[in-house]
Amino acid sequence: MKIKFITKINNNMIFTARKDLTSLIGRRVTLIINGVDVIENIHVIEKKIKGKVYGCIKVERKLLEKYNGQFVEVEVIYEDQQKLLKYRGEKKWSLKTGKHDYASTPKWFYNFIVNELGFVDVCLDPNQFDFFRHELPCRAYCNPPFSRKAPFIDRACEEAKKGKLIVMLLPFDSSTKWFVKAHEECKASIVVIEGARLHSRKAVYPSMLLIFNGRKERHFIHINNLKQFLKEYLKV
Repeated sequence: MKIKFITKINNNMIFTARKDLTSLIGRRVTLIINGVDVIENIHVIEKKIKGKVYGCIKVERKLLEKYNGQFVEVEVIYEDQQKLLKYRGEKKWSLKTGKHDYASTPKWFYNFIVNELGFVDVCLDPNQFDFFRHELPCRAYCNPPFSRKAPFIDRACEEAKKGKLIVMLLPFDSSTKWFVKAHEECKASIVVIEGARLHSRKAVYPSMLLIFNGRKERHFIHINNLKQFLKEYLKV
């Protein structure tokens, strides 16, 4: 089940007098803020204000610094929707959460990467191709859900060790753990796209291509030169 509401984060707490949240007091839930930040296995606690009972959730320090004093959109997921996709003994997210999770690749770039460069889109339809269970083709393209990047990075790292060439479209955010793992541990190359954003015009971060090729390089390419660069870089 899922509860969704807008509230203001005060001090280090998210709280609301909604009956459906107060009914969860004492239980563990998954919290999603603004469709982006996910906190799992967190307790809903009781807080009384002027004799009124509120269901409350404590916010982690890093999120408190980010959102304190702001109004945010909150999703609280529990019971049936709090299921995890298990892959090789590890827990991976299978929830549809982020508001940009299913933003499509721009048509011109999709046609280029798939039709001209010969990559297979392995993230287009999970009902047709399961990224976590099926063997990836030799040249794979993926525009992963932005709120669940980490498990896709983990899987790409494993497949790259088998000699697969994998290209992912993601926001460029070097402060994240998934970015460090992809670049440092998996030796994926970073191609930062300048001049435009491929994943969303209103996005905060620029777009980048994460290329699992073992080179561990960084390139900053203007979007006008992107096609020619990729043709040469990917040896097509």
